[in-house]
Amino acid sequence: MKILTLKHRDSSVTKYRMDRPLIEDMGASCQRTVLRKNDTQTLGALTKRYDKKCDILVIKYIDDRKTLDVIYSMRRLGKFKVIVDIDDNLWQMPVGNVAMGTAAQHANRIFSLTQSAISADWITVSTVPLYNALKPLNSNIAVLPNYVKPEEWKFKRKKHSKVRIGWVWSPTHIPDMHVVEGALRRIYTKYKDKIEIVIFGTTFDIFKGIPTTNIKGVRFDKYPQTFTEAGIDISIAPLDDNDFNKSKSNIKWMESAMAGAAFIGSKVYPYEYSVKDGKTGYLAKGEAQWIKRLEFLIENEGKRKELAENAKKEVIRLSKEYKQKWTDFYGYLEHELKKERR
Repeated sequence: MKILTLKHRDSSVTKYRMDRPLIEDMGASCQRTVLRKNDTQTLGALTKRYDKKCDILVIKYIDDRKTLDVIYSMRRLGKFKVIVDIDDNLWQMPVGNVAMGTAAQHANRIFSLTQSAISADWITVSTVPLYNALKPLNSNIAVLPNYVKPEEWKFKRKKHSKVRIGWVWSPTHIPDMHVVEGALRRIYTKYKDKIEIVIFGTTFDIFKGIPTTNIKGVRFDKYPQTFTEAGIDISIAPLDDNDFNKSKSNIKWMESAMAGAAFIGSKVYPYEYSVKDGKTGYLAKGEAQWIKRLEFLIENEGKRKELAENAKKEVIRLSKEYKQKWTDFYGYLEHELKKERR
């Protein structure tokens, strides 16, 4: 079965949702645009080209209506099927998330994504809450979790004189900062000379009055090494409790485990369902609990190592399980296509 992925840009999400499972594991091909440069093919000729290229076309991050019109016009004429991969509940994006863009941009993105999801043969999503949110749009939905490749995380942690508390951050987390800011201020006041707060992914001073060490974001192929060598002792993942965040995956917990860091995450779905509290990480809700968890791990190196080791074993196990889910789903599609074309 021939799989073609269509993506307009690279990101950590496309690496986890397209490059890793489809291109690397299943041998799918990839292209950036529907049309070649200066392409003058008729719709019929273009459809024949795509029928030769693929049995399944997987699309992501395409909100240009003209491009979508071409894709679905070809699908109606041709034999190939279209899968739309969705990893965020953009319909519930909170105000303040910079990925929203202008009101007009967001409205156009939502309209295009909704129409695309309705028209697709299948939708693939990363989490169960996202599955539930999109069921009204299309009954053919499969949950295919994000997973890490353990072999990509074979690097040594660097030692540091202070306990390093790290947050893998991007501007999309601006609405989540209030969840942990008060706790970090209290922790910094109490442990000034013992801790170092590391913000990975930006050089911006996100917490005024709280000194931080900033690590600039890197290309995805350099990320496992850079994250591991940063020597983060306690990796935090604060999330506001809203429908947008509840649809996120647990990938930050998985990455933290592979980097050898103990983990504290908000008691919100992506971590609540996967982190075994006190065994493979800690869950926190409210400032008092964030402070309690941070204080305990700062003062207990043994517990940090225990949580990190337990989490790493669990993540390696889950990675095999999640990879198999992708293989099984596309195996099922191949079987169904053969039946349909007999």
